[in-house]
Amino acid sequence: MFYRFVAKIKAFELIMKANELLYISLFILISSTVFGQGKGQFEFEELEHNFGTFKEELGAVEYEFVFKNIGDAPIVITRVKASCGCTTPGWSNEPVLPGEKGFIKAKFNARNKPGSFRKRLTITSNAQKPSQYLYIKGNVIPKVKTVEERLSVKMGAIRLKSKNLNFSKITTEKPITKSFEIYNDSDSSITLLNKFDGPKFIRIDLDTTVLLPKKSTKLNVWYNPDHNDNLGMNNHSVSFYTSDSNVPKKISVIARIEEYFAPLSEKEEAKAPKLLIEDRLQDLGNIKAGAKVTAKYILRNGGVEKLNIRKIDTNCTCMTATLDTYDLKGGESTWLHVTFDSKGRRGRQTKSISVFSNDPKDPTQLVSMKISVTP
Repeated sequence: MFYRFVAKIKAFELIMKANELLYISLFILISSTVFGQGKGQFEFEELEHNFGTFKEELGAVEYEFVFKNIGDAPIVITRVKASCGCTTPGWSNEPVLPGEKGFIKAKFNARNKPGSFRKRLTITSNAQKPSQYLYIKGNVIPKVKTVEERLSVKMGAIRLKSKNLNFSKITTEKPITKSFEIYNDSDSSITLLNKFDGPKFIRIDLDTTVLLPKKSTKLNVWYNPDHNDNLGMNNHSVSFYTSDSNVPKKISVIARIEEYFAPLSEKEEAKAPKLLIEDRLQDLGNIKAGAKVTAKYILRNGGVEKLNIRKIDTNCTCMTATLDTYDLKGGESTWLHVTFDSKGRRGRQTKSISVFSNDPKDPTQLVSMKISVTP
């Protein structure tokens, strides 16, 4: 009895599915008969909505664009794509018949998006105009962040934005000083002690001699980029001491250094060395995990005076680079050999190598390689 009962239920489900398909087919047939070869047509009440000015704390704001189908066939919306991940679209899922209304929703998340914005919604449908655009815009007033939010790193009684103090890209022309906010999170005054652990080409001081309780000042980092083996990425670990604790405050001073060359006259520029690199991007195909593969790049001096390759710097410890010669007369060439070791790596790999030279116009040049590492 039980098995017969289950069989009847399955048969009933099949009949219902068949009826559903029949209804859909009838809808398509009726639409084709009644509306012929016509097309639906959007008529929006507005194509752009202005949310105005509002606070970031409000979070998400939402608006519904209403349209009427003024065509002579149903409109079926297949997709609505936003120009930004901060905007979430929605739309009428059912066909919108002639004379009826539908909607497109736009939800904008203002969190971490301060300032003015204008976002686009692209509607894809079977309408007479297959692609339709809508826009939302507004201005977000930034949230006033707390000290803890702005300066999230706490070391003893002081706060900083980050332990990594980044100078970004600088040249060897002259020493640079960059300032970073430092905050006294205690109820007592703090002084910077005359004690520092780090290289001689870095110095640290404060804008004020004494850092008052619950107050900010500037931590000034003086950096001289003209030091040994300085070209390329530099990461220096340094420590400074303050009166709130005997424990050192450890930070990293980071900089990407390039050699500085003074402007040249036309005559000097015509004689200057010129680094030319052939086949900068090489695809080395597939290799098995644990295997090594080598790329070879031709470096040529396209200038007159002697070209000196200052340094070869790879962006990964998985690579080793060798150069046949570091000095090239005008017109001479040499080979740069770069070996990639796939040990411990999987999948698609893209690696780059920086070539530093005395070419005054283009002293830092990149070459790269692509490799697929298979198990």
